[in-house]
Amino acid sequence: MSFLDSASFADRFPTHSNLCDTGAVRFSWHAAFVFVTVVAVAGAIVARHTGVRPPYWLGSAVGFAAILAGATWIFVLLSARLPARSAPLRAIGVCFVTTVLELCSLAYGAPFGRYRYTELWQPGFQASEAIGWFPIALPLAWFILSGACALLVRSRVSGRWFLVATGLAFAVVDAVLEPVMIGPVGFWRWDTAGPLLGAPWSNFLGWLVTGTVVAVILEPLRPDPRGTREATLLLVTVLVGSVVVGVGHGTYDAAWGLVPLALLLTLLATGRHSDPDRTGASGA
Repeated sequence: MSFLDSASFADRFPTHSNLCDTGAVRFSWHAAFVFVTVVAVAGAIVARHTGVRPPYWLGSAVGFAAILAGATWIFVLLSARLPARSAPLRAIGVCFVTTVLELCSLAYGAPFGRYRYTELWQPGFQASEAIGWFPIALPLAWFILSGACALLVRSRVSGRWFLVATGLAFAVVDAVLEPVMIGPVGFWRWDTAGPLLGAPWSNFLGWLVTGTVVAVILEPLRPDPRGTREATLLLVTVLVGSVVVGVGHGTYDAAWGLVPLALLLTLLATGRHSDPDRTGASGA
C-alpha cells in the first residue's frame, strides 16, 4: 500500500466516491462543461464571421468556467475509481508534475521545447523574466486531458501498457489541439515553428513522457465502463470544439483532430469498453 492510499492520509478526507459520484452531481458537471464549451465555440465563430466581439473579460470568464467544470467532472470520475480517499492527493500530484515540467520547459526549453504563453490566456500572471506569462488554469487544463485519457485507456489496457497507452493518448490529443492553440486561440507561441502541426517533435515526446508519469500516479484506477464513456464524451467535446474553431478560422490543420475524434465516436457508438483486469466492477 502506498502513502497515497494510507489510512493516515485518507482519514483527512471524506469518502469522495460516496459524496461525488452520484448521478445528479456527475451529470451537472458534465452538462456544465458541455454547455460552457458550446458557448465558447459559438462565440468564437460568431465573432469571426460578424466582427462583433464580446468584452474581453467575458471570453476569459467563459474559458475559465469551462476548465473549472471539466476539472471537477474528471475529479468526480476519478474519485469513485481510485482507492478510498486517495483522489485529492493524486489529483494534486498530477497538477504538480505537469506544472513543474511546464515551468522547466518555459525556463530552460526542456522537455517540450521553447515557447511562451500569451496574455490571451486569462487569468494569469507574469511569473518571471525567464518563465514569462503563466495562466492560472494551466494545471487544471492538463489535469482534465490527462485524467480523461487515463480513464479512457484504463478500461481497455492493463499493466505496464496502461502507462504507455495513457502517455500516447495524451500526446496525440495535445498534438491535434496544437494548430488551434497557437493559431486562432493564440494561447501560446513557439520560438520556432516545428514540423508536427506547428510544434517540434520534442513537444510530442515531452507529453508522451508526462502522460506516462501521470499514469503512474493514477495507476490504481479501477476500470469502469461508465467512467470510460464519460471521459470519452469529454474528449469528444474538446476535439469537436477544436476542429470547429480551427476550421472556422481557416486553420485547416485543425482537421487532424477528426482522426482521434472518429475513433472516440466509434467507441461511444459501439460501447465496447472492455475490462482488461476482468474485475467485473460496476460504476459507483
